Amino acid sequence: MTEQTQWLVDTKENFEKPVVRDFGRDGNAFALIGQVSSALKRAGHKDIANEFVKRAMSSHSYDEVLQLCGAYGELDTDEE
Repeated sequence: MTEQTQWLVDTKENFEKPVVRDFGRDGNAFALIGQVSSALKRAGHKDIANEFVKRAMSSHSYDEVLQLCGAYGELDTDEE
């Protein structure tokens, strides 16, 4: 379990990751962060959304951002 995932488990009892629909349509890191943040807020997790954005913005690589997105949301890429 990653540090980010452990943080979710420790912080929010019965936390269910929200589905992030059409994830990655725009590969821009800021757009990805916005997609996950919005999904968290829609699911009623404003506090977790704020923490996610803080962690994502301090990431050192695009891959780190992607890993965080997956730790905080169920990513639906809609690739058929």
